Amino acid sequence: MDAASELTLLKRALRLYAGQHVVDRVLEMKERAFDLDGQVVAASLMFVDVARFQPSADKCEPSTVEQVVNHYLGVVTSSTGVHGGVFDAFIGALQSPTVRGAR
Repeated sequence: MDAASELTLLKRALRLYAGQHVVDRVLEMKERAFDLDGQVVAASLMFVDVARFQPSADKCEPSTVEQVVNHYLGVVTSSTGVHGGVFDAFIGALQSPTVRGAR
């Protein structure tokens, strides 16, 4: 894989896990984006539970459940990113997106 293809792949992965606004900020800040000197900021936490998810999921094909979950997570992360937010993690029975073939 050439350097340009690798960079494109890394940008896509970062966008998937953290959002386009994070990709943009890293590209804008360059090496400064990795400074770990800390910063005090106002922050909010969001906890979400999808009511009656398991009984509904049990009635669907796995591929349908995957599509629904991916759509939901996409909407939540996109709308959070529009407001400058960043998801640190999805926890619970549903984990963050996985890479096919990863162990």
